Amino acid sequence: MPENIESILKNGFDAWKKNLNICIPFILNIIGIAILAVVTALVAIATIIGPLMPISPEEVTPWLLLGQIRPMAGIIVLLFIVFIILAGLIGAFFSAGAIGMAKKANKGKRATLSDMVEHGKRVSYPCSLPISSFS
Repeated sequence: MPENIESILKNGFDAWKKNLNICIPFILNIIGIAILAVVTALVAIATIIGPLMPISPEEVTPWLLLGQIRPMAGIIVLLFIVFIILAGLIGAFFSAGAIGMAKKANKGKRATLSDMVEHGKRVSYPCSLPISSFS
């Protein structure tokens, strides 16, 4: 007998009420990516403004700033790519940890932060079929 959506949501909400710490990975994900964004922005600003430090503030013009940004564009693009990769890794770690915690909570057990770390570090592949089965 299939379950209806109401009973699925009720069971899920009941499991979440018993394990409120399931929301912690999502909070840590937001905090981690925010810290990474601030650090990336500070490094980008230091990359652009750093060479201008010996110049007095009165001599800095928008054209001088634009002239400083052009040579540093490659570094800024590389910094942006590194940011995207690291943000993806942070998101994947915490999402996998949250899924692991939800699996444990679904079994009726108490999910802990050590479960989050354990499942976040674990490597799993979306398809477990051997390559020979495709021939």
